[in-house]
Amino acid sequence: MAFVQEEAHIGSGPTGHIIPLVGGPYSFTKRAQVFTAGRNYILTRVALYLFASSYPNTCLFSLYSTSGGSPSSSLSSGTIAIIGGITYLILPTPVALTGGHQYALVTGIPDSGTSQSSYTTSVGGYLYGNPFRWDANGSSWVAGTTNFDMLFQTFSGSAAPSKPTNPTPTDTNTGIVLQPTLSWEAG
Repeated sequence: MAFVQEEAHIGSGPTGHIIPLVGGPYSFTKRAQVFTAGRNYILTRVALYLFASSYPNTCLFSLYSTSGGSPSSSLSSGTIAIIGGITYLILPTPVALTGGHQYALVTGIPDSGTSQSSYTTSVGGYLYGNPFRWDANGSSWVAGTTNFDMLFQTFSGSAAPSKPTNPTPTDTNTGIVLQPTLSWEAG
């Protein structure tokens, strides 16, 4: 499969933010980065910068639609094996994105005993969407500041063509002329 990078937020000097994170009245178990699709395309692969408290480790990933700027419902999901650093996930179900619409990349913990962190930028923020954290205590998305923006890349892709059916001559034929003589009359 060939991939083409579509959206990206890759900063310099990233810092980490851990989930699960319990602080004050909040218990954050998911993180989200809203992004705006720059054009219509089929999202097939995502790259996230992830680290874990121990290895091997995994986290849950979902692509969400948005409502009012925050994540609303899952469009595709899977599990990411965290390797430390840039981590790629091919979506189990590719999703058609519409240019100008917002979507959210969401990471979460698979169970309460597992922690992971996702890299965030230390300077500036992503201009085309906001970061969010899921508060399990209040069962709601809480907007974050730009220092919670996740580093990410999205990719469109096209599958390799499938094998033709009913070829002529058949795949098993032998003695086929591969360089036929072409002829025509000038018009």
